[in-house]
Amino acid sequence: MIELFAVRPQRGAVVHLHGPGYRPGVKTRSSDRVALCGAPVWPCSLDMPFDALLSPLADAVRWTSMAPSDTDPRPAWRWCRPCIGHALDLTGLVTEFLIAAAERQPQSTSSPP
Repeated sequence: MIELFAVRPQRGAVVHLHGPGYRPGVKTRSSDRVALCGAPVWPCSLDMPFDALLSPLADAVRWTSMAPSDTDPRPAWRWCRPCIGHALDLTGLVTEFLIAAAERQPQSTSSPP
């Protein structure tokens, strides 16, 4: 399985995911500095090493669970939805996700519109 890292946002509020060596498509740059969704991942400073942007997923989950407060009014960070889709596929969790999502759906006897 591919090793996944979270990319701390340099600007904005979106947390991307990075898998070393992963290329989301044939047109993706050959550089390894790209998120799972294809967005380029670059440090905001030339002095900052690329690895300084990457964090273990366990740490990143805490970033996105924090809501703005009086002491920290910044907007909450959110996960990149395309990166999550790629991560589910790469980790083999698509079926498990769909089962969990189906179980949370309200029960309905009618068919979709």
